[in-house]
Amino acid sequence: MKLLDRTFAILRELGREPAGLGVTELAGRLGLAKSTTSRLLAALEAQSAVARDGRNQFTIGPAISQLAAA
Repeated sequence: MKLLDRTFAILRELGREPAGLGVTELAGRLGLAKSTTSRLLAALEAQSAVARDGRNQFTIGPAISQLAAA
């Protein structure tokens, strides 16, 4: 799986879970290494494409909502 494929897979999976997902569960669902998932989530979080709550659960971030509304 290439970088963009993995990134979009993460976003699609988070889109299916409005309550959010943790790194371990997300990695397991996608068949990715936890370290790979963590790195991709960190890059997405830096761009506000995903958001992390106080329970370390990730959800779709405001940048994706803004793109969808454009």
